[in-house]
Amino acid sequence: MPLRCATGRGGAGLRYDDLLNEYDPEVRETLRTMPPEEAELRAKRLTRAIDVDLKKTQLPDAIQATQDIWNPYIRSRVGALKQAQLERQSE
Repeated sequence: MPLRCATGRGGAGLRYDDLLNEYDPEVRETLRTMPPEEAELRAKRLTRAIDVDLKKTQLPDAIQATQDIWNPYIRSRVGALKQAQLERQSE
């Protein structure tokens, strides 16, 4: 059973960016340079999603309603990283 984001059937409380491929070099570099607080929150979301999935349950609706699954906390940093790489290559 695949892990799902916070909204919809089977909500596990993940953000869309939590599901990005960690083997992508830009995503890996972004995760490496991410602030520790954000990395800890991501780890907790992943752990909670695995727990919910193993228990064959989903987050309560009240918790799902507070989740912002479209917060681009990794995608925005990947974009900035790619822009910096392009600037370095053009120099």
